Amino acid sequence: MSKVLLSLSRDVTELCNPYFKQLGLDHFNYIHRDHNGHVAYLCSNPNWLNHYLKKSYPEIGAFEQKTELSEYNYILWNGLDQKDPILIDSTEMLGVKFGITIIKHEQDGFGFYNLGAKSSDSSIINKYINNLNQYENFISEFQEKADVILHAAKKSKLYIGSGTLTNKRKKSGYQFGNLYLTERELQCVNYLILGKTAEEIAIILNISKRTAETHTLNIKRKMNCFNQFRLGYLLGQIGITIT
Repeated sequence: MSKVLLSLSRDVTELCNPYFKQLGLDHFNYIHRDHNGHVAYLCSNPNWLNHYLKKSYPEIGAFEQKTELSEYNYILWNGLDQKDPILIDSTEMLGVKFGITIIKHEQDGFGFYNLGAKSSDSSIINKYINNLNQYENFISEFQEKADVILHAAKKSKLYIGSGTLTNKRKKSGYQFGNLYLTERELQCVNYLILGKTAEEIAIILNISKRTAETHTLNIKRKMNCFNQFRLGYLLGQIGITIT
């Protein structure tokens, strides 16, 4: 599986090189996380991707594990935990100390587009912010030109769960036809059907309001339905009832 991803890296490098020269970038890494806990990768540097997978970094990576980061449009790496071994390695191996991640809502999950230049000068952060529009254009063109590559990467996706990295789907929730819900999401569903808000669900389940909002948003995205009454109807149609 990793051999497929490493092979794809060569295609990604060829595709990215013209943009790198234009934008003053040296590194591109794409992480796709779907709603069921699967992740797929593309990278312009096969050595980095090989290192990343061998070190089992998907099990601790912020973009794989912290679902709340999906709420942002972009994240500057200096805002992440600077003791993170992934960031430390990216500085040592890639020469990229400061980078930026642009986050996109995609059809079946989220895309994290990691961009960086070889620099230890924090002033490059201002360059990232000033060039956001150019990076957005690059991502749009990349998505269009790399459609086949992206499809191949997603076929070689990994499942992250319970501290184990595997390329087989590992369920810890419930399957309803084509809909998969985690155990916590199913708990939230019961209260959504009753018309409870995220704030009320948080109190009932003794979780933070933000966590409850994340769970309910994930449910609605999986159902592709953001209307409360329609959601209740669809959930009833596939056999999810109040317990």
